[in-house]
Amino acid sequence: MFRLYIINWYVFRELLGPFLTSVLTFSAFMLMGRALKLSDLLVNKGMGFFDILQLITYIYIPFLGYIIPISLLLCILLALGRLSADNEIIAMKSTGISLYQLVLPVGVFSTFVCFLTILLTFYANPWGFKALKDFTIKALQSLSEVGIPEKVFNDEFQGMLIYVDKSVGQGGGMKGIFIADTRDPTVATTIVAKEAYITSDSDALLLNLRLFDGSIHRAGEVLESYQMGNFKTYDITLDLNASSISELDYNEMSTAELEETLNTMQPGHPDINEIKVEYHKKFSIPFACIVFGLLGIPLGIRKVRGGKSYGFIISLLIFLIYYLLLMVGESLGIDGSLPPLLSMWLPNIIMTLLGLYLFFHAARESSPLIFVWCNRLASASASWANKILPNS
Repeated sequence: MFRLYIINWYVFRELLGPFLTSVLTFSAFMLMGRALKLSDLLVNKGMGFFDILQLITYIYIPFLGYIIPISLLLCILLALGRLSADNEIIAMKSTGISLYQLVLPVGVFSTFVCFLTILLTFYANPWGFKALKDFTIKALQSLSEVGIPEKVFNDEFQGMLIYVDKSVGQGGGMKGIFIADTRDPTVATTIVAKEAYITSDSDALLLNLRLFDGSIHRAGEVLESYQMGNFKTYDITLDLNASSISELDYNEMSTAELEETLNTMQPGHPDINEIKVEYHKKFSIPFACIVFGLLGIPLGIRKVRGGKSYGFIISLLIFLIYYLLLMVGESLGIDGSLPPLLSMWLPNIIMTLLGLYLFFHAARESSPLIFVWCNRLASASASWANKILPNS
């Protein structure tokens, strides 16, 4: 009994390191994909460094709900793959430890990660979405105090492109303003003004841009429709779309908010299925951690070529298949082809059946066709890695 406890604790520790590394790796990939936009906010939009860190936190938290399950699968493949490559799995079997007993440490670890994902999905994600929307509205409101960033073409306002040559002071004053107004697709409107300043209403849902000493140029689809007029003062309402920003989408709501929305919604409302799908998704995605734990055991203990590249490619492939099934199920649930409950749990059911099939084959040390495909994929990934990194 004590020997089994030692082995379970050893496997648990082997899983923890790769899991944390995987979370950090996928998080880095996520941030790299947004590095250009974040740098633009820092350099061109005048946003402070600590504001950028705050924004990254709000963006990052909802992504964790997807990063953690794939990190779990990858860490199981890496950890068990290393134990198998070092013949430690064989050593465990020689002492009477069966594959079924390896389920305990992996299952406990997967359950722990599942509960962590539940906390994120139920509480942290809705908070992150709301905080991000509040942050966005405050950032837009601040334009009335600091003005529009100078010497940059700004397209934050719906249907308008604004260029400011120079910002004056901290009161929203500006000089040398150029505006391309495309809100009316049938008329191209260009506005040029010497000076301007921005004010906001009491609710700060709209900004008013007051222009001084300028001209308006309008051109329709035919050349003869061109019009030009001068003005001393001219007001433009800048639509921040803040009212829609402040409203939460169904996928951004907590389970309690979804339940409340369902209870207040009239029967037959076209959004009922969508809300039910989002509600069941908040339960099915965390449970995918348990499913990935089951899948990872038979795939991880096999001795294959490729090492880490095998684990990375297999985990990505499985996650992509799961995500595709999730998207298909979501579509079928929203349009009513499947009940929302079944549509969101169907990917887990399919992956669980696949995991059980692979697990029982691995326990009998047989090789179904999918193992052959995995070996071929591992060999191909190893060859590709050797070409890219010949000295690794």
